[in-house]
Amino acid sequence: MHAQAFKVGMRSPDDVSEAAKLLDDGACSAEHVAAVLGKTEGNGGVNDFTRALATLSFQRLLAERSGRDLGDIARRVPIIWSGGTEGVMSPHATLFTREPDRGAPTGDKRFTVGTAYTRDLLPEEFGTAVHARVAADGVRAAIEAAGIEAFEDVHFVQIKTGALTTERINAARARGRSVITGDTYKSMAYGRAAAALGIGLATGEVAESKLSDDVIARDFAVFSNV
Repeated sequence: MHAQAFKVGMRSPDDVSEAAKLLDDGACSAEHVAAVLGKTEGNGGVNDFTRALATLSFQRLLAERSGRDLGDIARRVPIIWSGGTEGVMSPHATLFTREPDRGAPTGDKRFTVGTAYTRDLLPEEFGTAVHARVAADGVRAAIEAAGIEAFEDVHFVQIKTGALTTERINAARARGRSVITGDTYKSMAYGRAAAALGIGLATGEVAESKLSDDVIARDFAVFSNV
């Protein structure tokens, strides 16, 4: 496997011109793009729609250049954005590529990429121990896809956790279920915390016996170094 990362600038959330030039110049091909991570100049809140616009823009680009449909790109290529570029940070995207038939084993450690998707969470599972366990399953699958054999070789994990919305909160309550919080913005913190502990579960840093709803976003002695 041959893995690479390419960073491109963005003048607006729907600007894929630099990414398109990268593909058109042959630096990489759309078929080999495994994931996209980036920063938009949105507000970073629950209502930050710059992320959805940027996602659709990159999905369209990859679909056009690869000949695949949008649905296939959405299922195959994780695209994750963080909103907000205050200070010295500029809007940008990083394209991670993976070419399974290029490169030969050398015995040396090197950069690799693996991705995975989990099942959709129910609103009442969001930010809970169930969330962490589901995240752990996804991390284990990504580690395997990357060809990583030792957990100490895992140095970065990016998880798209989302957030609870008013609609999802109301849907859970209508079924007689409770949610971790009724605050949509605060739910983002619970989602990140649950995902982080899921990483720890997958890498063996967090013992299953230490995991419960009560420790998520509360007990900071339980954590992952990744």
